[in-house]
Amino acid sequence: MVKINNEEKRKDSLIGGAFALTLSVIIVKIIGFIYKMPLSHILGDEGMGYFNSAYSVFAFFYMLCTSGVPRAVSITVTEAMAKGEEKAVNRILSTSLKVYVIIGVIFSGLLMLFSSFFADVIGNSLSSFSLFCIAPSLTFVSASGVLRGYLNGRHRMRDIAISEVIEGVIKFVFGLSFALLAVRKSLPVHMVSAFTVLGVTLGTFIGVVFLSICTKRENKEEKTGQRCDIKSSELFKKVVRISIPITLSSAIMGMTNIIDLGLIMKRLLNFGMSSSEAIALYGNFTTLAVPMLNLIIALITPLGTASIPHLTEKFASGNQTEFNEICHSVLILTSTVSFPAFAAYLFFSKDILVLLFNDSSAMIGAPLLSLLSVSVIPFCLLTVINSILESVFYQRVSLMSMTVGAVVKLISAYFLIGKYGIIGAPISTGIGYSISFLISSIYLIWGLKIKIDLTSIIFIPFISSFFSIGIAFLMYNYLTKGYSDPKIFLVFAALSALFYLFLVCIFMRKKLVSVCNFVKIAKN
Repeated sequence: MVKINNEEKRKDSLIGGAFALTLSVIIVKIIGFIYKMPLSHILGDEGMGYFNSAYSVFAFFYMLCTSGVPRAVSITVTEAMAKGEEKAVNRILSTSLKVYVIIGVIFSGLLMLFSSFFADVIGNSLSSFSLFCIAPSLTFVSASGVLRGYLNGRHRMRDIAISEVIEGVIKFVFGLSFALLAVRKSLPVHMVSAFTVLGVTLGTFIGVVFLSICTKRENKEEKTGQRCDIKSSELFKKVVRISIPITLSSAIMGMTNIIDLGLIMKRLLNFGMSSSEAIALYGNFTTLAVPMLNLIIALITPLGTASIPHLTEKFASGNQTEFNEICHSVLILTSTVSFPAFAAYLFFSKDILVLLFNDSSAMIGAPLLSLLSVSVIPFCLLTVINSILESVFYQRVSLMSMTVGAVVKLISAYFLIGKYGIIGAPISTGIGYSISFLISSIYLIWGLKIKIDLTSIIFIPFISSFFSIGIAFLMYNYLTKGYSDPKIFLVFAALSALFYLFLVCIFMRKKLVSVCNFVKIAKN
């Protein structure tokens, strides 16, 4: 009976933790949007160009320090717990924490020492001050990556979710406070940006402090366990072997974003723009359009992450039927979210941005968001499909698809931006993600022998989203005569969402049973 209760506790932790993580993503994204609205007014498009340039470089190093580590630590911790090797769990934690903190310190030092070099590489030399101020964050995120992996292996996703919210709140409060302080001191705009990113550094520090407290509490609650005969070096090698393919896959996209940053800046200059115009336009694109795409991806990612252990279990046991059922459920849920997001960005890009940002910036960013909307569906489905592939130890396939897609994106961006200006950036992004999605999908279908129901995954969400949102778009424009009215827009957005859900329930009522089965499997 005790074993059953413990197992039931684990199941509840899995479901409740996945919900908590998704909720934290929503809260953090809302905080981020609220944060960028006053920040865009304080910094302007030029200042946001410095801020986003520094953040893009930081994001690459952040990815190197954290992308594969939490999942690798989580897997090894979970495996050790299943074998009753509590001492091995603690050894994994202590060894990984020591090594990755050292790695974080090294990366922080390199970014601080060579901040001017990186700023020159991306064609935005004054962003070096922002890079210097954000560099210490790499030490803190390296530690938090290990701690989050440990807590995930312990099924403490709520602690991870709370830490992410804390980081977002600290970044919001202190980032704006430091920015206003710099403005009050009449500092130049690139220095205001540098003061602003100090909020990010402080947020990551407070976040790792909270995770450390949660980890110590967890260690106090779990004191039992057998003696560990496995060397620390062997345990760490196992963590590294798991994390390297995942890190490389993320590194490809992170490096692509940095190269893309320098490429956009230089190709815009070749297009005939001045340096300040190019920086302002890039700042608009990365502040208004790109975060809207990342918002949907952030909502989809927890779904793929939560499905990985169940997919691995069914695949290893040879239960192809339930493996296929989980795959279909995840893909259906993904397409149900991504298709209306695509249609909303395509039709209502101007109204969405006007609701969140000032009118002048929104008018520039609206056509860019409409073009970037094409990336929503392939990017969302690619994220989930790669999670499926990784769950059955085919990380090399996802790595290959991301690599090919990144190369295609850069090549197409070079030619399209040089010929058409900034609109080439969202178009090339859509092309790159579509190629990656195609490669991963081919292997999913023919390599893993997954039978895809295109009707429920593609056609019904596509028709339902375009029908509901398209009608709302026509009626809204008829009533407003082409002018944005936030109050009317919110009403039509809510009505179109309800109509979309109604259509999906009508046409996919049988397939929704498979989604319910996914939830049932997730509890078993």
